[in-house]
Amino acid sequence: MDIEGGVFYRHAEGKAETNKRQPAVKLSQRLLAHLRRWKEMDGGCGYVVTFNGARIVTSPKTALSRAARLAGLAEGVTAYSLRHTTATWVVAKGLSTRKVADYLGTSEGMILRHYGHLAPDFQDEAALKIGQK
Repeated sequence: MDIEGGVFYRHAEGKAETNKRQPAVKLSQRLLAHLRRWKEMDGGCGYVVTFNGARIVTSPKTALSRAARLAGLAEGVTAYSLRHTTATWVVAKGLSTRKVADYLGTSEGMILRHYGHLAPDFQDEAALKIGQK
């Protein structure tokens, strides 16, 4: 994670490339503020998930499950459900399907198929045109 540049690199250094897209993503300013504060509090050990200044070595699934439970989220929240929520919210806020696809590392077609109907302007032009003489 590049806190100074505000970018999260999802593909870990030294890991072999796979067919899954794992594009770098820009971090929100609100999250960056927290990350910078936490880095100062933790002494800047270089890891995002730490305890008492040391890296936590555990399964990301276990960590996400515990974080979801501590946050009071519903039972069964997974990375996929959080990804689905992200796509739903940003499409509904009017972000272009191309930009959503880039951010999530998926195809624009998938975003259109699953979330396109949530866009504020969903079929507005078609509905207008079909009602005209």
